[in-house]
Amino acid sequence: MAKQISPETKRILDEAHDWLSLLDDPKMSGADRVRFEAWLKTDPNHGRLYHHAKASRAAFQSLKPSDIREPLRYTPVRAVKLILGDVMDVISFHRRWSLGVGGAVAAALVLVIFLMPQAPVPGTAPAPVIAAYESDVGELKSLTLGDGTTVTLGARSAIETRFFEDRRVVALKAGVAYFHVVSDETRPFTVKAGELTATALGTQFDVRSNGGVYRVGVSEGKVQVGYPLIVSGKRMGMITRRDLVAGQYIAATDTGGLDEVSEVDLKYVAAWRRDRLIYGGVSITELVADLNRYSDVPIVMDGPPDAFSGLRFRGVFRQPDIDDVLETLSAVHPIDVDRSNADWIALRLRDSH
Repeated sequence: MAKQISPETKRILDEAHDWLSLLDDPKMSGADRVRFEAWLKTDPNHGRLYHHAKASRAAFQSLKPSDIREPLRYTPVRAVKLILGDVMDVISFHRRWSLGVGGAVAAALVLVIFLMPQAPVPGTAPAPVIAAYESDVGELKSLTLGDGTTVTLGARSAIETRFFEDRRVVALKAGVAYFHVVSDETRPFTVKAGELTATALGTQFDVRSNGGVYRVGVSEGKVQVGYPLIVSGKRMGMITRRDLVAGQYIAATDTGGLDEVSEVDLKYVAAWRRDRLIYGGVSITELVADLNRYSDVPIVMDGPPDAFSGLRFRGVFRQPDIDDVLETLSAVHPIDVDRSNADWIALRLRDSH
């Protein structure tokens, strides 16, 4: 059953958007600030709905039209109509954002998504794993799936496949994989890596998962990439989608969500298949995760969790020349490479004193 917006909720939302407009006004007085703080404390619902209003505005400002289609697509029609009937009554609140009528409608749709119950996507019942594949340290492995799609697994990588009558799903459990997908318009081909999805009908692309960073690069055809919408570090219960064509790539992280689409030379897409390690401004965490797929000895970052957070690394190297990468890393950043322990290689920030 869809949630109904009560008259009291509408009233509080009205006040919340009034406060949002006032707080955006540089001429807001100290007395107004005191009144706002008092309003928040008057009723627990004031704060809750104020943050809903603030989040919905931030979400709207981050969205593209394609980002709101999918959540509505799988929602029962009657539920959508019930919610929209209530939400349209509060469009006047959103007009205070100076978005105009079109913006108000889009903002109302955002509110629909916040308030509607989550409907299950048809056909997502658990299915048995049809097949699982993995590669060893430093190994490239080529294989052919049941539909004829060919896959190249990078070093220390793993996938699981689940094929249904209406779709093909591959989970990238670790590492990197390159897909040459056999076209089948009745069965879209989707690769999942963490919360990222990359869907294609027939194309060639690679998907990477290293250190909480997910990347997709396309060498032929078209791929739609989806990832949870994140605003100010918070998941908004929606999916952001971007379409990629040949010569484009995109990255996503657990904290920042989906980046904008970037251009890339085709020779750099899945260059790891041609014995090249290419890093275009990656974090040290992502670099280490990638190098560990080629190293027999674990590489670890020794220090506080955020000690390396501000450092980025670029370079092109022959694979799997780990020593060359680590020597370059130590030369361009104040990082010492400690090999004194036979069980691991430790990276430490160099003492500046």
